[in-house]
Amino acid sequence: MKTIPKIDRERLGQLLPGALLKLGSQIVTFDGYRDDVDYQQRPTRFVEYTGSDGCRRRFDEAIVLQSATEHLDAEMCAFCGKFRAPGDLQDVSIQMYRGSERHVFCSEGRCAESYQLTIKRPVTRHTRQNVRRSPFWK
Repeated sequence: MKTIPKIDRERLGQLLPGALLKLGSQIVTFDGYRDDVDYQQRPTRFVEYTGSDGCRRRFDEAIVLQSATEHLDAEMCAFCGKFRAPGDLQDVSIQMYRGSERHVFCSEGRCAESYQLTIKRPVTRHTRQNVRRSPFWK
């Protein structure tokens, strides 16, 4: 099972506008960099891209470096956050408080079990719903 690398700062700087990236679960078109000032008046470098819906957006460079890759077929594990090939992942049903959800986890390792342990579920009580009770007057 091989981990697919996330994009690094040097490679992101070499990308030409129009290059495709996988950012989280969506494929986006890289538009370029923009140096700007963030809300705390610090100089920050933002990455501008066009989403799959055609809207232009921008994110802080650090966020893009944490969640982007050039491999468009890669998928991210829901627990460890590593990119893997689709054959190295499995779709697992996680039991929630009321119902279940399906998430993608690494097929090797214990990511699904570790994720399930983080979910708080109510204590199961053994109820006696199907037991026939005698009437109180007997």
